[in-house]
Amino acid sequence: MTRTDKFYFYKTFKSRYNYLRQFFSARASEVITLTCIATFFVTHMALRFEKECRKAGYDVRIVPVPRKISASCGLACRYSCEAEKEIKNICNLKNIEVEAFHHLED
Repeated sequence: MTRTDKFYFYKTFKSRYNYLRQFFSARASEVITLTCIATFFVTHMALRFEKECRKAGYDVRIVPVPRKISASCGLACRYSCEAEKEIKNICNLKNIEVEAFHHLED
């Protein structure tokens, strides 16, 4: 290797190293938040889901179905992911028909 080749190799290696270091440090500082959404076959079930969960003390909001997800009625409910197990139990006890439970990254 000549002196010029060594310099070129060092320069490209250093720029690649800096690029990767910036890329991974930026990715490490990102916080990924999960949004939990329940979708329904009919609007009535979405309204019942919200009503029953609010009675039990959970913060549930009716939202339009995100474009990533398709649903028959067009309404979905957003809720806390930490309370998913309890919310599923409420659905079973109150006979609320849920199409699917989704976890979406923000």
